[in-house]
Amino acid sequence: MLEKIKKTIGDFLDYNYYRVSRFYFKREGSSAITAVIHVCLILLFSAAPFLILLLIFIYDKFEIQKGDGIWVVRIIVIILFLLTYFLVSHRYGRKNIYMKLRDRWYGETKRTKVVKGIGVILSVLVPLSISILMVTFREQIRTFLH
Repeated sequence: MLEKIKKTIGDFLDYNYYRVSRFYFKREGSSAITAVIHVCLILLFSAAPFLILLLIFIYDKFEIQKGDGIWVVRIIVIILFLLTYFLVSHRYGRKNIYMKLRDRWYGETKRTKVVKGIGVILSVLVPLSISILMVTFREQIRTFLH
């Protein structure tokens, strides 16, 4: 079961990488730095709601005031981004990975490309929107958790 979940997530990230790198291929070539950053953002934005809940808990537990912990949050975000970037660039930094992924999804119909393309865009926007809502309503979340 865990292997199936891991494969599904891997396929999802591979497809996102492929579509973004395909879009920027003429400008960036096979390095596809934009696609690597896109996959990093998917992973970070997907984890953000859990991190926000953890930070709300930490702020309450240690009674940190609003402005006092901003540097801690910034450091955590930077460390997580660098770690995620390292892992993602390691996965997609292999030679000819774009060509392998292109061969895998070459025969897609136009309709499938459009539907999956919307999924690529939503894969960043939905977790980002949830995170923004959680930050906006953090006081209500804090009250709800108590």
